[in-house]
Formats: sequence, C-alpha cells, structure tokens
Amino acid sequence: VLTKEGFSVNENQTVLWEINNKPGFLKKATEALSANNVNIYCSYCTTMVGGKKTATAFTTNDAERTATVLNNLK
Repeated sequence: VLTKEGFSVNENQTVLWEINNKPGFLKKATEALSANNVNIYCSYCTTMVGGKKTATAFTTNDAERTATVLNNLK
C-alpha cells in the first residue's frame, strides 16, 4: 500500500537488548557497536516494570553483529 502511494519502504531487523538499568551502559553499548563498524539507524529504550531492567531496541546495518557485540558486553 505504501509503495503504491509513492512512499519508499525499507524493512530492517531490530535487535532487542535487555540489561540492568545502570548509568552509562547505553554509552558503553554504542561505543562498542561503533568500534565494531556497526551503524545505528534507529534506537529506542524504555525502563521495564520495577525500574531494574532496561529494554533497548537497535536497528542497525548488521543485526547479527549487533547481537554478538551486545551479548559480549559486561
């Protein structure tokens, strides 16, 4: 429908990352992604119920590499 109406459409995989809600961890994640040549197209995050965990979604140029980099962060 969107294409028929003249809009361009891109479909990208998004990686959902759940972590403990700690100051500076998002900065650490974005620096690690950058160091591994991952370009972030879009990201958003929210604190989960209780405020102890944060869910962050990243849409990048390489979802598989994004997941690997994020899973290796401590």
